Amino acid sequence: MKRSLILTVITILIGVCGLTSVEASRPYWQQDVAYQMDVRLAEDGRTLLGTLEFSYQNNSPDTLTELRFHAHYNTFRPGSPAHRRWNSRGSRRIDNADPTDYGSLSITRLQDAAGKTIDPLFNYAIFTVPLTEPLLPGNRLTLSMDFESYIPGLSIAYRSAYGRGQLKVAHWYPQVCVYDPVMGWVDNQYMGTGEAYGEFGSYDVTLELPEPFIVGGTGVLVNRNEALPADLRAALDLSHYLDWPWGAKPDTTYGDWNKRKTWHFHAENVHDFAWAADPTFRIDQDRCGETDIWILVRQDHATGWHDAAELTREGMEILEREIGTFPYPEFTVADVFSGMEYPGIVFCGGRSPHYKLLFWHEMAHNYFMGALGSNQTDRSCLDEGFTTYWELRIMEELLGEDNILKYQKGNISIWDKNRWYRGFRPYLQHQKSGYILPLHVQADVAEVYLQYRVSSYYKPATMFYALQSYIGEAGIRRVMHDYYAEWKTRHPYEQDFLQSAEETLGTSLQWFYEAWVRGTKSLDYSLRQVRGESDDKIGLRLHREADMILPQKVAVESEDGSSLLYYIPLDVEPTPPDCAVRLPRWDQCRDPYPYYFFEIDKAGFKRAQLDPQGYLADVNPLNNSTDLLPPLKVEFDAPFPHISPLDAYRVRWAPTVGYNDVDGFKGGVYFDGDFMESWKKLYVSANVGAKSGAVSGRIRYEDDFTPLGRGSTWNMGGYLYDGQRGGELGLRYVNKTDYDAAERWHASLTWKLHELFNSDYPPIPQLWEDGIMSALAFDGAVSYNAAKTRLSVYGNVETSAPLSDFEYHRSSTVSKVTHPLHRNLEFSLRAFFGTASESTPMQAYYGLGGAGPWAQSTNILLRAGGALPHEWNARMPGDGNLRGYYGSQYYARTAASVQGELGVKLQILNELFTHTLLPPRYLPRFEVFLFGGAGDLGAEIADISVADYLSEAGCGLTVEFPFNVDVELAFPLYLSEPYAGEENWEFRAVIGVAIEK
Repeated sequence: MKRSLILTVITILIGVCGLTSVEASRPYWQQDVAYQMDVRLAEDGRTLLGTLEFSYQNNSPDTLTELRFHAHYNTFRPGSPAHRRWNSRGSRRIDNADPTDYGSLSITRLQDAAGKTIDPLFNYAIFTVPLTEPLLPGNRLTLSMDFESYIPGLSIAYRSAYGRGQLKVAHWYPQVCVYDPVMGWVDNQYMGTGEAYGEFGSYDVTLELPEPFIVGGTGVLVNRNEALPADLRAALDLSHYLDWPWGAKPDTTYGDWNKRKTWHFHAENVHDFAWAADPTFRIDQDRCGETDIWILVRQDHATGWHDAAELTREGMEILEREIGTFPYPEFTVADVFSGMEYPGIVFCGGRSPHYKLLFWHEMAHNYFMGALGSNQTDRSCLDEGFTTYWELRIMEELLGEDNILKYQKGNISIWDKNRWYRGFRPYLQHQKSGYILPLHVQADVAEVYLQYRVSSYYKPATMFYALQSYIGEAGIRRVMHDYYAEWKTRHPYEQDFLQSAEETLGTSLQWFYEAWVRGTKSLDYSLRQVRGESDDKIGLRLHREADMILPQKVAVESEDGSSLLYYIPLDVEPTPPDCAVRLPRWDQCRDPYPYYFFEIDKAGFKRAQLDPQGYLADVNPLNNSTDLLPPLKVEFDAPFPHISPLDAYRVRWAPTVGYNDVDGFKGGVYFDGDFMESWKKLYVSANVGAKSGAVSGRIRYEDDFTPLGRGSTWNMGGYLYDGQRGGELGLRYVNKTDYDAAERWHASLTWKLHELFNSDYPPIPQLWEDGIMSALAFDGAVSYNAAKTRLSVYGNVETSAPLSDFEYHRSSTVSKVTHPLHRNLEFSLRAFFGTASESTPMQAYYGLGGAGPWAQSTNILLRAGGALPHEWNARMPGDGNLRGYYGSQYYARTAASVQGELGVKLQILNELFTHTLLPPRYLPRFEVFLFGGAGDLGAEIADISVADYLSEAGCGLTVEFPFNVDVELAFPLYLSEPYAGEENWEFRAVIGVAIEK
């Protein structure tokens, strides 16, 4: 009796202590599940007929009256919430899909343990099972059900699909929703973004398929000797197929399509089950620690997967060293045209070396998505962010910081070059531009996918490098080992990681949490050299110029090449291991004073640098040193991939050459500067004419205009070229959904000053009047998408301003409607109207066949006679845009036109260029088109007559070059009012050139 009482008291005390410890962070409990599934692939090759015996242990303190399940395949059907969401954002993949590609999951039988039938309640991708009896805390129930899953097609689904002769099967069965202590039922409708969140448990699954299929899945293949006997395994070994031509159809199938084979998998402590099957899979294998690595690659891809097993093992070795033992006894990489992760199996596409980052990324997921099991929809940063950081760490260790792009050939994105380009760049672009979202944005809520991706992948990866700056690689290793050991299979949230890291490091990280997790703060510190308080001292002053508060490192370099690293703490946090000197505290959290000053010895001082490792993602590193000039990267401006560095101001240069009738050949140079492509943009050019000796040039600067907020810029510039001089000063606002998204609308206000001082230059000098033009111009444009149709409207209002020799005003509008008729076929309808006051000078007239004289004067190839051969009939698109009416008689104060075009993308040429070394955004695009239009012009609006219109019809070719040049070759074969000596129907050719720079 006494012994029993003592044991009871001890048990209660241990329980109370345990509860106290857990409650200090948050209440914790976790449900437990078990799936036993027998599945058969139906004769149609894409319907799965399954029987599920399901067990559910209620470890929560709550009594449950229902269970909720995912039915992911019902996402891919008309009317689903995902369908409505995609339509609202312009995606028509369900509307445009063949109905045979719709997915579905239905329950054909559902019974409780007593055999009582239950009717599930479906709401598309979620269904509810009302329980026949309440499930009390601590109790377990079982359900038995039959289900049918119809695998969606590739045209709709990405993560799970039927196509290309293989089955890529994920999110395919009735999966119970997570019921956790933070969010209760996590029963989000699947929107195609973010991944699933499942309860940990056991899976015992048999898959019956036609005999030729080779299958990989979650867990251990229990019947390997029966499903994959030694002779078949030997025949499928990858070594036999390494010389097989890429893309060539396999000549052998192993097995009889009229026979069936069962594959039996079992997995413990996993929260999902995925599998892939393909009759052309060939097999390679390796081993890392206690994990068997299996590579399943299509035979037609074998030559490109020769190193798949090796690079998987190399990456796993790093992860085991840095985080902990790989969580699964078997790990499969399957070649299934995508990049997705599931417990113990990942789906990867591509070929070596391009797929290396993908392999490492998906494998790292098996720690965070898989073993830890974080909420991937509501807290995707805990999975995607951690995974991206470790992908980059593996990349740096195995390939070096300047890796794939430097040592390999092929169409590899330059943004995958190193951690700064792949991880920091997208974060910094969104942070600087104001489009960043909070760290834990919900995957199915973000309006724009890239915003979700930046906040879930790149911002947390960047955050980890900042943490590494303070605690070192060894500190990161300790933090990750302890976090992984403590929270493996326990569904951690962000506060759990924070508490685990603080316990490991023995210090508070609240300052770090406030900086990176709360809100969308920007980091911007600057450093200046100032006078010391005595002659033998130098002063260094730091200035916090934004709202993110972090401790700072300052590297002081001496003339002898040595360097000393100083640390400026926020509070009592430990000094980073690489810092030699700890300076007095800078209490930035409580003291709003944004400056910090300290002194060093003047003797031998060379320079000082903030954040010398570049780990902290400062939005403006150009002011992070005491150097007189910001760091510069000067490079030749070839029309090939190259992007601005994150830690220097880029200056591109190239020689220029041109010709016109007055100057003869012109030679010169231009310099094009920017920071990260979009900021502090400076353009300077200078040229000399060989014949005239005239010097010409241009200068323009553009940057953010912060008083007006996100999307606002200002610009100023001046020019002296081809007999013209002038300048401009402007403000512009652009509204769009994301940094890299198309604009929805914009507005600008510009003051322009222009004078033609030498009338020998213009190709049509009679269209220019003497005098200074000074104008204030307001421009605006708006675009709207309705279903497949896009409407764009552009408007301009311009009036003379002080310093002008002309008093005038004019206004114009352009409306354009485009509608795709097929994937590569598009119809567009364009309407233009412009009118100007009677006192308007001729250079401000509108052109019926293209841009007016003043607008055309900005085009380097069209503003001076002879720059292009006169017989080319060159024009600049714009205004009335009737291609055949480009002559001098077709300019007036008022013009109107309507045009229709039918354009066809030349996929043969477009695809030809995709096989070059150029990334997609650097590829030229080709299109052929038919056009027809009509218009009129006159001095007044009353002169515009429908009965008197001019019309045209023809065809043409457009080439869009990636360096802001579009060239159009048009053939206006029909003109209702032909030029003298021509017939209505006659072969004619007109060159159109549009240049932004």
